[in-house]
Formats: sequence, structure tokens, C-alpha cells
Amino acid sequence: MGRHLLIAESGATKTDWVLSKSDGASSFRTQGLNPSAVSPESISQVIQSVASHWSSEPIHGVHFYGAGCGTAANRHLMTQSLSQVFGTIDITVGSDLEAAVRSAPMDSGIAGILGTGSHSCEFRNYEITTAIGGHGYLLGDEGSGADLGRHFIAALLRNELPDRCRLAVESHAGMTLEQIKRQTYKEERPNAFLGQFTKPMAKCLDVPPVKELVVSRFRAYVESTFVRYEGWQQKPLYLVGSVAYFFQAVLTETIDEFGGKLTAISKAPIDGLRRYHGA
Repeated sequence: MGRHLLIAESGATKTDWVLSKSDGASSFRTQGLNPSAVSPESISQVIQSVASHWSSEPIHGVHFYGAGCGTAANRHLMTQSLSQVFGTIDITVGSDLEAAVRSAPMDSGIAGILGTGSHSCEFRNYEITTAIGGHGYLLGDEGSGADLGRHFIAALLRNELPDRCRLAVESHAGMTLEQIKRQTYKEERPNAFLGQFTKPMAKCLDVPPVKELVVSRFRAYVESTFVRYEGWQQKPLYLVGSVAYFFQAVLTETIDEFGGKLTAISKAPIDGLRRYHGA
């Protein structure tokens, strides 16, 4: 029997789990497990649900990558939570930036994350050399889903966009714009709540003010991250995340404005991580 590896990639919104075996792979999805935003008790409950999902399968190792796992304290917390459920098997915990780097189709260059949050780094031989960005949805995360969603909803509340955009948002959320505003302040994870509105936003990209808003936030992302790497225009540029994937036409145009060239985009790094780990 071959070695069964469990690989997880976790963002603010969701966690993709893949159990890789000699005869194939199976997947499972849970909520995001950022230890800076989710309680240890909730993390343990989710991990237990994962173990229950594959209760009939032996698991020989776990490679977990997640938002919030860039600090030693959070890495330790996640390692403990995984060990309590899976026991004394080989367990490694890495950050979401490390997931982006190790899923890249090249071994050196610049990697960026544009999902619910945003971040960037320069890497060499699949190891991060410099990281710029992040800082969460209140202090950074330019161009992220939370950032786009916040500016989109704010523009709607100021009556700056046509009714069809408001109707798209209300239909998506199943609540009125005023209810969305109130709910934003009640949410346990407001960044994930706001990030969901990139879906109706993408349907309104033909509305000039909406496209201008998206371009302005992508410019803010490029200016706060990529342009700060020396000679970045000459280096391979890889982006990962749902926002990068679904808004790639606008994102590519914006990066071109700055003289850069986007080499590759991946919606999620999980397949690249399987390749990296030989799973």
C-alpha cells in the first residue's frame, strides 16, 4: 500500500483538502481556518470533520498551508490542532504565501495572492526571500476580494452605481443593501462576507464606474507590492486566488500598465502543491 498524504490549502473563506493515494485522490472542502480569525475550538472541530470524512483511510502525513500561518505562534497552534486529531504522523504547517510559491510553475520569480486577502513575495528555488503586503483587510489586502467587496458595497450605498448592480448584489445575498450594511458589522468574519460580493461585481464589469473601481484597487495592489521588488518587470510573475482568476483580464491590463507581464494564474494552489509534494 502506498503512502497516503493529506494536503490542505486554507484561505479566509475556505479550505481545500486533498487525500492523495497511489490509486488516485479525493477532495473535501471546509471553512477557512485562519488561526488569527478562527478559535482553536472551531479549528479542532473542522479538523475532526475532515478525519471523520476519511475515517476508513490511513493517513501517513499532513501538509497544511494556510492564511495566518506565517507566524510561529499560529504555526504551532495549527500543528497542535492537527496532531490532536491525526496523532504522531508527519505534519508540516506553512503559510498561504508558501503555498503560492510551492504551487508555482517556475522555481523562482514573484508570487502574489489575490483571494479574500492579498499578499506577495519574491522567491528563489521555491523558498521565499522577501515578502511585501498582506496586513489584513483593515490595514492592507489591496485588490483582494474583501477590498473589492468593501469598495463595491460602499459605492452602492453612496448611490454611485446603477440599479442593476444593486439588484445583482441583493439577489446574490438574498437581502437588501441596507441589510447587507448592517450584517457587515455583525459578521464574525467580515472580510469573507465582503469578499463574496466579487461575484455580482464581476457581472457588472461592463459598467464603466465598476471597471474603474476594480482597476483602481488592482493599481493599489501593484503599487503596494510588485513595484517594490527591484527589477520586477523582468521577473516571472505568478498569481494565485479566485480574484486573480476571475478578474484576470482586468488584472493583466493593469499589470501591463506598469510594464510587468503576468506569466501564469491559478485559481487555487492545491494541484500545484500535490505536484510539489509528489502526491
